[in-house]
Amino acid sequence: MLKTFIYIIILLLSFLVSYILSKMCKDEIKNWKKRFNIIAIFSLILGIIVYFIDFRYNIPVSLSLLFIFLVFIEINFIDNFM
Repeated sequence: MLKTFIYIIILLLSFLVSYILSKMCKDEIKNWKKRFNIIAIFSLILGIIVYFIDFRYNIPVSLSLLFIFLVFIEINFIDNFM
């Protein structure tokens, strides 16, 4: 039960991290917009693949890749509206 709560908190922190990064790194976001999208897509695909592979740490690894995906997608989303 505690693990699930921690996983949810980690995913919710992605919103805060992406907001802070979008405020601090405006110039870099404009230059790296296409690369962020590519990294986000690869993170999502790898997260799905890792989730279905049977090994000990598939949930934490999938969660961290989903965190990366959410941060990059939210940075691009926030950048479009600012």
